[in-house]
Amino acid sequence: SAPVAVLEMDEHGAVTFANPAALEALGILDPRALLGRVWVDYIAQEQRALAMHLVRRAVSGLAAIIEVDTIDSYEPR
Repeated sequence: SAPVAVLEMDEHGAVTFANPAALEALGILDPRALLGRVWVDYIAQEQRALAMHLVRRAVSGLAAIIEVDTIDSYEPR
């Protein structure tokens, strides 16, 4: 089975932890490049609203599987 990417974030969506699978999925070699950044900035623009909706479901205790495309380079909002 494929490794599971895990991101932990604060209440503002800033990344506080990323496991190696998450770094690989996002194409990031140095975790310091991701920590403190808003995770949704790494999601393809057309899928950001869906990703945020699914995260809100997960945070509220509802089941949510979040599968989105990542971007090739960081795009600040």
